[in-house]
Amino acid sequence: MMARAFGILGILVFAISAAVAATTQALAQSCSEFDEIVVNDKDPGTLQMRPYGAEVLVNSKIALRCLLPIVAAMKARINSPLIEPRDLARFVQVTGAIRSILGNGSIAAINDFRDLDNLDVIMVLAFGARSNDQVARVNAALILSDVIDNNSICVVIDHLYDPAINAPDSRSGRLNLLGVATVVAPWAYRENFDNLKRLQDYMTPIVAAESDADQTRRVLQNLAERLDFQKDTPEFQKNSALPGYLRDCYRYLPVWANLNGKQLIYGN
Repeated sequence: MMARAFGILGILVFAISAAVAATTQALAQSCSEFDEIVVNDKDPGTLQMRPYGAEVLVNSKIALRCLLPIVAAMKARINSPLIEPRDLARFVQVTGAIRSILGNGSIAAINDFRDLDNLDVIMVLAFGARSNDQVARVNAALILSDVIDNNSICVVIDHLYDPAINAPDSRSGRLNLLGVATVVAPWAYRENFDNLKRLQDYMTPIVAAESDADQTRRVLQNLAERLDFQKDTPEFQKNSALPGYLRDCYRYLPVWANLNGKQLIYGN
């Protein structure tokens, strides 16, 4: 009887392994459709990737499973707002597809994205939202506004402590990321609420000293109002620590926020 039980168990393990292998192979085959296609732009000094057709994006979950690893892999090369032309072309192609999926799929696609993303994806998108290319900035900012949550807001906050983001030619990116930060404020858990409040306190005098930053001042005011929305009552999330399944930021190593004192804090 024991031998028979082990035999059945072995068959089950084999069947599960075969199913996983088949799924992996099918995903690899479907992801081959997302291989980059390069075409020359009218300007010979630039590159442009052909946009994906609707037939490739029809299954949003499969498409996101293929597209998000492409974005994450860009982290090795997209590590500043100055993005090389070929990387920029690929970034615009992929983020254009993701933007389309999120725009058509509503909350289901957003949840699929959140299930599949990681902090590398958010870091690349944050640099895209700060880049000197308008299409890249718009794509990245719109995606981040849709998907940012308590599990990933630390990346956006960290970027906003980069001193370079306050330079005159970087303020469009700063405005984008501040707008993204406001999204989480009304439902931020305690750690993120405190980090966003510190960001507000840090950024307010910087922007106040600028003569041409009216729109940014309005966004900062919106951040303050959305933080204030969480009144001091038990049902609001500012009174609760991040739950275990939303603690990716506990493992995030800030690049800028903690260079001059601790501004981005998770845990003790």
